[in-house]
This record gives sequence, structure tokens and C-alpha cells, in this order.
Amino acid sequence: MEWQGYELFTAPLTAGGATMFEALSILQALDFSSIEDESKRTHAWLEALRLAWRDRLGLFGDPTQVDVPMKRLLSGAYAEGNAPARCARLSRNTGCWVADVDWLEQARST
Repeated sequence: MEWQGYELFTAPLTAGGATMFEALSILQALDFSSIEDESKRTHAWLEALRLAWRDRLGLFGDPTQVDVPMKRLLSGAYAEGNAPARCARLSRNTGCWVADVDWLEQARST
């Protein structure tokens, strides 16, 4: 995976690197580098981690026993299509992030 000009590598499943890569993919979809306000950057980072961990807990397992949709979770299409729908809508009134609860079914579908 490439992140801000660096090529990143990780150990295979079930190492935590795949979760971090998903979080970074979500941040790319949110155009993280263009968020100037530090509190919003922190919030975006925490939401990306929360969503990636939610996928990890719901979908990851021993790859010899469970079909983990890794390519889908790390794809730009998943991050751009699902992550913004799950976390990128800021409420105009409160500035809080709004999350979608249909995450697991979206992640499992092909």
C-alpha cells in the first residue's frame, strides 16, 4: 500500500497491519491530508480506526478457516464507496460524524 509517498508493507493475516491498511485506505478516501482543523483530523483518524477495527472483529479470522474479504476491504472502491457512507458525513449542526449501521453486510457482499 502507498501512503503519502511511502510504500508500506505488513505481515499476512491475522497481523494488525491489515487493519491499519484499511484505516489508511479510509483516510485516503476522506482526503485526510486536506483536513486542516486538528480536531477534525483527529476525529477522522479515530473514526477510520474504529471502522477498520469493526471490520476486523466482524470479518477476520484464521484465513484457513474463514474467507476474509481482504482484497475488498483494502480496495479503493470499498473505501471510497462504503467508508464515506459510514463515517464521512459531518452533521452541519454539530460537526459530529454520522455512521451507517449496515457495515457488515456491505463488507461481506461481493
